Formats: sequence, C-alpha cells, structure tokens
Amino acid sequence: MTDRRRDALIAAGLCAVTATYLAVSVRWAEAPAEDAAILLRYAAHVAGGHGFVWNVGEPPVDGATDFLFVFAVAGLARAGLSIEAAARALGAVSHLAAISLIYFAPRRLYGASRAMCAGVALYVAVGPARDYIGAAFGTPFFAMWVALAWAAALVTVEHRVPALDLVLPLLACVMGMARPEGALLGAAILVAVAASRGPDGARALARMGSIFVVAGGAYFLARWYYFGHPFPNPYYVKGNGRLYWASLNIAAAHAVRLTGPLLGIAMLGLGTREGMRRLVVLAGPCVVFVVVWLLLSDEMNYAMRFQYPLLPLVALAVPGVTVDAVRLARDRIWPTLSSPVRWGLIGSSAAAVTFVFWHQLTSVAAPQPDGRRDVGRLLAAYGARGYTMVVSEAGLLPFYSDWRTVDAWGLNDAEIARRGYLTAEYLERQRPALVAFHAAFSPLTPWPRASTERWDAMTITLHDFAERGQYVLAAAYGHHTRDVHYFYVRTDLPDADRIVAQIRSTPYYLGDIDERAVDYARMSR
Repeated sequence: MTDRRRDALIAAGLCAVTATYLAVSVRWAEAPAEDAAILLRYAAHVAGGHGFVWNVGEPPVDGATDFLFVFAVAGLARAGLSIEAAARALGAVSHLAAISLIYFAPRRLYGASRAMCAGVALYVAVGPARDYIGAAFGTPFFAMWVALAWAAALVTVEHRVPALDLVLPLLACVMGMARPEGALLGAAILVAVAASRGPDGARALARMGSIFVVAGGAYFLARWYYFGHPFPNPYYVKGNGRLYWASLNIAAAHAVRLTGPLLGIAMLGLGTREGMRRLVVLAGPCVVFVVVWLLLSDEMNYAMRFQYPLLPLVALAVPGVTVDAVRLARDRIWPTLSSPVRWGLIGSSAAAVTFVFWHQLTSVAAPQPDGRRDVGRLLAAYGARGYTMVVSEAGLLPFYSDWRTVDAWGLNDAEIARRGYLTAEYLERQRPALVAFHAAFSPLTPWPRASTERWDAMTITLHDFAERGQYVLAAAYGHHTRDVHYFYVRTDLPDADRIVAQIRSTPYYLGDIDERAVDYARMSR
C-alpha cells in the first residue's frame, strides 16, 4: 500500500470517528443559541428572496457579522433544508474538512509522523466545535477558511509556490467575508509569510498586499454601499473606537485554554533551528488574533467561539514545529535510555494524553431547553397580524415568531446603535405589541436604577415604558430574582388575552438550568 493511500485511509478513519462523535454529542434537536438565532433570521430572509434585512420590507442592516455563513446557510435552505438543519450541516461538514486538512497538510508538507498528525487532528475533532454546531453558530465554517488559508501559507513558507502569492490574499479576503476579524487575521498571515522570506519579504508583501487591498477594498465598498455604513452594525454597539482591556485578558486566557496542550508540545521545537523558525512564523498571527479583541467587548463569546480559530491554526503548525525534535529524540536519545525509563516515559505520556482527551470529551455541553423558542413558536400563529415586538435579546423570539422586531440593544437596529441607547420616544414610534427583556430584577426585588451598566439602563427603559403604557405583565420567568425574562403584552390587541394566557401556560426554561422557571409575576399578583 502506498503512503498516499495509507494517509487517505487514516484521514477517512478520522472523519468517520469525528462524524460518529458529532452524531452522538451534538444537540441536534435543541434550540439554537440566542445569538446564533440572529444569524438564522437573516439567512431565512435571504433564502426567501428578501435580501440581507432584519425586518422584511425594511432597509438592509448588517447585524450578522458572519456574512458568508448567512449566504451559505440560505443556499442550503433554498435546496430544501430547514434553516436550523442547514446551519448545523454546514458546521459539521466544515469541521470534517478542517480535520482532514489538519491531518493531511503536515503529513505532506513536513513528513511528520502519522501518529502525531492523527493525534493532533483527533484532539481538534473532539474539541468545542460540537458545541458550536449544536448551537448553530458559523464558527466551524470560519475556522475551516482559516485552516485552508493557513495551510496554504505554510506551504508557501516552506516552498515559495508563486501561485500561492496570488491565492493567499484572496483567501484572506474570504476570511474577512466570513468574519470581520478574519480580515485582520488574514493580513497578519500575509505579513508572516512575507517576513519568512527575509530580503525578498518586502516585494512579496507588496505583491500580496496589493491583491488583498484591491479585492478586500472592493468588498468593503460594496458592503458600505449596500448597508449604508462601513462596519457591521454590532461594531457600533460592542466597539465603536473604545478599548476593552478585560476582553484582551479573556481572549488571552481562552487562547491558552483552547491550545494549551498543543502549545506545550510545540515547545519541543525550541530545541531545533527549524522548529524555532516555524514557531516564529506561527507566533505573529496568533498574537495578532488575541490582541484584536482589545477592540471589542467580550459579550456573546459563547464557549470561546471568538478565539476558536486559533485551535486549527496551532494544530496545523505543531507537527512541523516538532518534527525535527521528535526525530532527534527517536534516533539519538531513545536508544540510550534504559528499559525502566522508557516505560516510565511511555506511561506518563499515555496518562497525559488520556487526561487531555478525557477533559475534551467530558466538557460536552448539556442540552439546554429555552423557553424563548417555545414562546416564539406560539407567537408565530399571529405573524400575519403585522405585530411588532421589542426585545432585549433579538435571537430566538424574533427567529421563531417571524414578527417585525426592534432590537432594543441595537445589534440589529442602526438608529439605536448610532445613538448608543434606547429612548421611550423611539419605543412610542414603534408601538410594540410585545415587550420582552432579560433583566437583573424581578417584580419581587428593587430595580438597579443606580446602575451605570448600559444593559440595566435599557431594561429599566423597557420596564418603565410598559408599566406606564397599555400593557399587562404576562410573565416574569426566572430561577432567581436577579435573572428574569419579562413579557409584556399590549392590552388593546384583539389577541391580547389569548397571547397572555399562552405565555403564562408555557413550560418555561431559561436555557442554562434544566429546571422549569418560576413566574415571579404570578407570585406578585
């Protein structure tokens, strides 16, 4: 059997193991994550031919930063899949593609051992990607493009393939289309490739950079023209020129948590010249991708998804970084060791590998029922009435109800995002039939009116608007009085009594606890 065929069989086996693992561990039937449902709403509208819009019939707004993922999901939905199934299928296929690449690229490029490449690929296979797939996030899709671009970069670093100087900047642009931070990571990869070429680096960077700027600039200007603003709408809520030092600390901690075992192995490369060179190439993009989170708040960072692309990035590089050190240890050091020392090293290595994989396997997220999906589904029966809802978290309720929705936090509302806060006057103009928000108070506890947090200010504005208007408190669900989901219904609706009764009779779960929530509104009546 040839080496290529043997590698193909091993890669197929890895994919089969990964697919089986995903089949039994992914929460296929559970509600998408709250923030992923935002992406799904956009994908549903694109699939329906309405354009990249938050509310059908209104101007485009880019509240979904996973631009390419939204279109890919919409395409699968047009082919017949449900939106949720399309998102999860795309995530699963992307993950399998990344695993294949993580095995094949170091094998063909460095001649790294099959055991090393398969072990690293399997470590990534059983990592947090299954949580992103179950939650319907586009993270594995983005990570696949990062892995493809980085594999191409490693090839041209080792062999200077001229064609890749043309392909790499285009892949960097695709990364920027997949996620905005992908453009910055793509630029960092281009710089790392150019820096690896020594005196020829400036010329290579100019060549690759010009393609990147032209192609990326065309995409940037087209987006600006279509949406009417240069950056994705969430940037104005989560970034807007401020520095978030806490986000940087969190990003660094997540990067270590995701890649720590692989980085520990990579330290073996410090003992060889080639290992050091390849570590330097790896370090630049990794540092840039951690530091970039200084520009954004860390909210919505479900299961470290913002930093996850670092995992395939490091995984692709580790076999090449350590290949010379492993060969040196195998050929020169191992034969000199006594039998007890050999068995001790084998035993300790096996224990370490077992612990690492046990930690990965046992960190599978438990199913999380979410009452917002259930309420959204019952509200879908009233979709033809033209009702509007105002929500603080614009995911599950808008997606499953398909009502016209005002996102009070501003991620999907250009006016609120630019102003920076919600006003009662804006709410009056919208005349919402439903007001729903996630608050740090309940009908049984004082309100945090002295709080300086923007979220608290928003929820108090929503609460006061509903209490002073023609609204009835249908329910206030929670497990404790500082974490409550409020639902207000306007009393002059023809369906008001029925909607209130349905909300109150819904078995409601908050998503983080597998136990039915308490209705504090009922306790206060």
